Amino acid sequence: MKAIMLIYVNIIIVKLNKGFILSDAGFDVWLLNFRLAGISKYIKNPKTGVITPLRNISWDFSFDELGIYDTTAGIDFVLNKTGYSTLHMGGYSFGATICLVALAERPEYNNKIDKLLLIVPTARMKYYDRRLILLKIFPYLFHRPLRGRNYVPKMKNPDNQWFGNQCKNKMYMKLFCYYVMTQLQGNLLPIDYATIDILKTYPQPTSVKVMTHYYQLIHENYFRKYDYGKIGNIKHYNSTTPPNYDLSKITANTYIFHSKYDIMAPPKDIQWLVNKLPNVKNITMIKSFSHMGFANSPYLKPVNILIAKHLL
Repeated sequence: MKAIMLIYVNIIIVKLNKGFILSDAGFDVWLLNFRLAGISKYIKNPKTGVITPLRNISWDFSFDELGIYDTTAGIDFVLNKTGYSTLHMGGYSFGATICLVALAERPEYNNKIDKLLLIVPTARMKYYDRRLILLKIFPYLFHRPLRGRNYVPKMKNPDNQWFGNQCKNKMYMKLFCYYVMTQLQGNLLPIDYATIDILKTYPQPTSVKVMTHYYQLIHENYFRKYDYGKIGNIKHYNSTTPPNYDLSKITANTYIFHSKYDIMAPPKDIQWLVNKLPNVKNITMIKSFSHMGFANSPYLKPVNILIAKHLL
């Protein structure tokens, strides 16, 4: 699974990416996109054949729906198609977050996971980079642009991404997009220039509820369910505060890859996660990477080979 507001087209266009390396190593690779993500402005109902614009689809979902329903459905689909009883599951960034949600909320699925691979997982976000602190000090900077919306980015055609228009033509705009990627890195670390193509389909639409849930992690320093407010929480959870995700229920063999200069999943938060998970088999820090390094570093090949070796 992938990072928030990305689709797997973004990941597999990068040379020497994990998908191709795992396939070359003999794995049967399946890629899961989250609901309503993809280069399309329409959704076709597989049962009725009815085609509906994205703007008319229900965007009422957060981490829970993506983990409890979508991820587990993906696991069952792959196992039914292949005839296997278990599989390896991996997630990058937000994809890793949803893996955690799925296995914590549906612990019976741990028995279907041979190895769980978490690449720069975002869970508790207490020690995030100082560039994100403005969102905590001035919450209106986050909430005001999302007011009255059910998904972002709000475009007439969700497949007509802003970066897609800006990063593909003039050289000075490509340089600007390169600068954007260096800022997403969190540190001025090397970037494979060819991976600017990733931004041509960025950002992909996601629900405002997902974005708000992510903001709540940053603002509240907990890894827990969506906060509906006191009255809404009583309705959903029979409590004035949302419950934490019970990470002790994630019993699958867990392998974690993280980086030294990560602005979203810094080492201190990764260590907190490691202490909460009961069955961590290996932790690997890539010192020369940041959060985006696992997708766009020119030194990605040996890291991806190392990841593949952990699954053999």
